[in-house]
Amino acid sequence: ILRVHSHRFLGVFVDYNLNGKQHLKYLIDKGRKISVIASALSSVTWGSHPGLLLTIYRATFRSAVEYGAHLFTWSSSTPDYIKLRRLQYKVIRKAMGYRISTPIDILLAEAKEFELSIRFNLTASKTIYKCMANKFSIVYNSLEEMELTAVGRNSKESRLFKSYVTSRHEKSTVFRSTYPPAYWLSYKVFSTTVKYVDTMQSRDKCENPILTVAEFYHKSFEFRQNAKAFYTDGSKSPEGAVGAAVYSPELEDEEYNKEEIILSVVLTIFNICTEHKVQLFLENAIIKNSILDQIQYNSLKNELLNQTNEMILLKDSDLYTVINYLMRIGSSRINKIWVQVIIKQKFLSLIKKYFHCKDFHIFKSTIRVFKSMKEFTPRTLYNMNIMSIWSEDLVYARYLATVLNRDVIFVNMHMDFYGGNILLPYVKVFGKIYEGFKLTFNDDLIQVPSANEVNLLHVPDKESMPICNLFYDGKWHKPVKNMYWKRNNMLWANATKDDIKICFNSAIEGFKIWKNWSVTNRIDVLSQMITILNYNSKFSKNASKLTVFSNFTRAWLLCSQNDRLEVIQSRIPRGVIILKEKSEEILILRLIQILISGNSVIVIADKHSCSLAPYCDIFSTSKIPRGVINFLYNQNTKDLELSLCATDYVNYEKQLFTSNFEKMYINLTLSKQIVLSLK
Repeated sequence: ILRVHSHRFLGVFVDYNLNGKQHLKYLIDKGRKISVIASALSSVTWGSHPGLLLTIYRATFRSAVEYGAHLFTWSSSTPDYIKLRRLQYKVIRKAMGYRISTPIDILLAEAKEFELSIRFNLTASKTIYKCMANKFSIVYNSLEEMELTAVGRNSKESRLFKSYVTSRHEKSTVFRSTYPPAYWLSYKVFSTTVKYVDTMQSRDKCENPILTVAEFYHKSFEFRQNAKAFYTDGSKSPEGAVGAAVYSPELEDEEYNKEEIILSVVLTIFNICTEHKVQLFLENAIIKNSILDQIQYNSLKNELLNQTNEMILLKDSDLYTVINYLMRIGSSRINKIWVQVIIKQKFLSLIKKYFHCKDFHIFKSTIRVFKSMKEFTPRTLYNMNIMSIWSEDLVYARYLATVLNRDVIFVNMHMDFYGGNILLPYVKVFGKIYEGFKLTFNDDLIQVPSANEVNLLHVPDKESMPICNLFYDGKWHKPVKNMYWKRNNMLWANATKDDIKICFNSAIEGFKIWKNWSVTNRIDVLSQMITILNYNSKFSKNASKLTVFSNFTRAWLLCSQNDRLEVIQSRIPRGVIILKEKSEEILILRLIQILISGNSVIVIADKHSCSLAPYCDIFSTSKIPRGVINFLYNQNTKDLELSLCATDYVNYEKQLFTSNFEKMYINLTLSKQIVLSLK
């Protein structure tokens, strides 16, 4: 047998020192040949697509280099290894069409490739886990023996041995078997029919995409329950081009992002502990040393001073437990204590007994006596409203908590955050993204009448001209200042400050009634209205699909509990929503979505947007309460947008409406949390 310095065995050159130098030189020669091929294929005049060239790189160069690489350990500073790395960069640069001056980091990042040493470590790690999964792996047994015998530094330099040492602790958690578990499961697992939405093939690509989305959400509702949806190719985003990306709205469209969660945690802790030293520590340790929005945090912290804390003491409440809570939280934390008239004297006597004179007078000033639930004052807009209900009748207390419009309601406790199951929703109540939803508006932004406006009294032949007035409070109204403007031989009412104030107050009054309707009652009334619209509009084929949005309103009720607390999270209507659309179909679709959510709406329109006027008579004869649907017309809606939305309508629309119905429902509603004591 001849003695040689190296020998090729199974595609790997093994030398007498086992240092891999001969194999490394072989890879360099092969890499140069592949580099020449890549240069030819990447010609400027007729070259291949970069994606195809990268595929060739992975199939030829990378696969050849990685094969057997875990057997050797090459130093990154050796000349031959540097040549191999440069060949990798050269082939990728040719495939991507980059200049030689392009930085290596950018080159690898754009190609989504790793440096060779990282790839070698990855293949070695995969080999170890594959051997670990085999109970009688000869390779893994040899590595275990090598661990006992390897004492020198050179013996431990092997890449494969290093991967074994770093992953051996996971041996107890890896599933191990004698044979690969390829066909261990029954045949029915592989032959089960997967349900899918197969009724969308009849849709025409030319049809309105929003209505197609509505139909898809309706037909896929059953499949999407308790599941996460993943979209690929062109459906990864509304504006995205075709690609290989994967998009999941459930993973992306969370109501709170990471920064908002941190802010909510800090502000909740501020409610638990009012000591200035603790709050100062949290500010310095968490807020100032992070990427959080400092301006948003300061504005949210200021709102803590405007927070309202109320307590309701029913006649069967445990007053001694209430006194115990008041002694812990102090007199400065409660704004109002609603006491049922029958227990007022007993409650006052207990306060006088257990508190000092100063605290007694403070508590006495906060007491409000009530006889019925109607006497409770409405929530303070837009402050954080926290309330606790005290009663031994848990059924009635839960009902009362459901009816009352507050952000957080505790039952038989007050501001108890045991277990961390609840965070106060400061970010969503006061967040700058929702500034446009306050039930007030700045009428100073409404400008004086323009030169195109005319007074109806000065219009000749006005009897023969069609007139479109303003619609609010369930009926048509002439403008207060009798101002109109001409368009297409028709007079259109031009809303002024006075008209907007009256319309806005009408929307608020309608919202107070509409929000208390159950979702089922709202849908029944809207279904009747849609039936009428089927015979009075051009979208009769699609009108019946507009109630798809109701699936989310019925399903949104989250419950969680630990050994002490039960937390119920629901959604409540937000308030008055402003709507403006160019398309009639989208206008009606979003109008229905707003109404199902329990909000009232003001539709604004100008000559460039769609008018709601043709359908206002239908709304006035429906069973929808007056003031829920309102319509204003103005020659230029920019002033209306800034006044009603606190921004232009483009930004306002982005905050509310998306193609994802579930996220849209979250945007159209507010979070409400009910916390019940289980002990």
